[in-house]
Amino acid sequence: MSHSSSIHSKNMQTDPQEMGLDSKLTFANYVVNSSNRTAHELARLISQQSEKGNSLFLYGDTGLGKTHLLNAIGNNTADRARYVTSEHFNRECTAAEQSDDPDDLIRFRQKYLDLDVLLFDDIHSLNRRLTVVKEFDTIRRMLRRDGKRIVVTANARINALDNLDACTQNWLARGISAKLSQPELITRTTILLNLANQFEAEIPDDVFLYIADLYPRNIRTMKSAMIRMLTTEARKWPAITLERVKAFFDDRRPITTVLNRSSQGKPADTTESHTGSTATIDDKGRTIIVTVQLQ
Repeated sequence: MSHSSSIHSKNMQTDPQEMGLDSKLTFANYVVNSSNRTAHELARLISQQSEKGNSLFLYGDTGLGKTHLLNAIGNNTADRARYVTSEHFNRECTAAEQSDDPDDLIRFRQKYLDLDVLLFDDIHSLNRRLTVVKEFDTIRRMLRRDGKRIVVTANARINALDNLDACTQNWLARGISAKLSQPELITRTTILLNLANQFEAEIPDDVFLYIADLYPRNIRTMKSAMIRMLTTEARKWPAITLERVKAFFDDRRPITTVLNRSSQGKPADTTESHTGSTATIDDKGRTIIVTVQLQ
């Protein structure tokens, strides 16, 4: 590729959706708190520093905002950025490798080498197949050689990512990393308040506190539950009240029932036990999980 065509490609206006980005996930609507402040500051910094290559590793449990930060970086930078999940990368790489056209693998690799910023989500799900890991390592090395930026997320620390080769683990360990922890109650309620404003919904404070308390660990699940309520039953209510919200979530929360009984041919006082579970749906749409312990 000539120098002039490379410059043209970099400055060309690109549809965020074509680059895998969600334009709604920005720094402006990311709720910052003590559990994610360092990750947020580093993400903003790497989105603005285009003069030199940097890498950033963000890790933490599922649903704490890592994907939001990746998209915010891509939406905030003036450079060419692409968001991709490891599952999508796995499928693309495997398809290119198995294609009858040898140029497909070249085109696959070039799509990533043309970037200024690679935003790679959930590297813990990168396929263990040697060819996929090697292809990621090749792309990573070439981007770093050219001073490009790479941001990677995972749900575990680097030393727990046993699907990666030693070179990739060492590269992550040498870079900058930040952990996202479980957010405080006030942070979760603020996230719900912002979500309610997007839907122009009038919701009492006690409802925010109730829903936030139901989901202490996973922001993504909490937001999905709130959206499900606002787009279904809440449309029929004259007003959103704590009583109606409690009934809504109680009707949809899994019910676990444990039954103890003697197994055929075994005395009831034996110490050996077997457990099995079945799930059914009742007339209210609730999932009932029945666990039977045979003693």
